[in-house]
Amino acid sequence: MSKKIAIISVNKKNLSAIKKSLNSINYTDFEIINPLDNFEALLNQIKPDLIVIDDDIKKTQSFQYVLQKTRLTFEIPILLLLKNNDEELINDENLNSNRFHFLHKPLIQREFQSIIKIALPSFSLEKKLRKTEYWFGNIIKSVGDAIIALDIE
Repeated sequence: MSKKIAIISVNKKNLSAIKKSLNSINYTDFEIINPLDNFEALLNQIKPDLIVIDDDIKKTQSFQYVLQKTRLTFEIPILLLLKNNDEELINDENLNSNRFHFLHKPLIQREFQSIIKIALPSFSLEKKLRKTEYWFGNIIKSVGDAIIALDIE
């Protein structure tokens, strides 16, 4: 099954490099979204497995809004393409999770391909692990109820 990728960007040069990298690893199911459009509705319609956010959208004054909305609304991996000097964003506590992957520009095709190939399966495994932890947690919470129900005396 092909994984869908949403690319949020306004920079044509970066978009060209992203498309080239995705095509080279046979990812053809991707959509380009302008952050000035109703990106939330478009993401809900597309239902991507990965979101790539180019930090050049900072020029649109909506970067923090896009980050916040994607982080809170979509439980999928997010790849941030950053300028080399953006340490403040890398150290942001809200972005320190396994859902966020950082890649510095200029985009190096092999690094981009590696992150894509790692981000999708590792996040899928992490999601399965969380489901299993939740399931076992509920079993452990319910064990006491089962013992009480079976104790006749």
